[in-house]
Amino acid sequence: MTNTPNAIALESRLRQCKNVITLGVRPNFSDYTSEEAHLIRNASKIYYPSSFYADLFDAIGKNTFPSYHTYKCVQDKIKQTALFELLNISHPRTRVFYGKRQKKNDNRPL
Repeated sequence: MTNTPNAIALESRLRQCKNVITLGVRPNFSDYTSEEAHLIRNASKIYYPSSFYADLFDAIGKNTFPSYHTYKCVQDKIKQTALFELLNISHPRTRVFYGKRQKKNDNRPL
């Protein structure tokens, strides 16, 4: 029987899974211990890398779950709404309101 390496996760969603090592999200990669950095570098896939690390891992070709592209719309209701409308996906009606400063800088024709 082969010893399967543990999965590596950064965000805490899988922390209750016994076969997952959850390292947490640190703002500076140098804040990880040398052992943790080794685990990250050598993992075939990083689970829940966070929006901060997802694009960095994508840049170096590291597989992640969810994919880097999933994080592109996180915390961006305007982008999410546009995506839903583009794909004709039913969603709650969403209106975007701009403050005075944004309205002043809006160059779109009325």
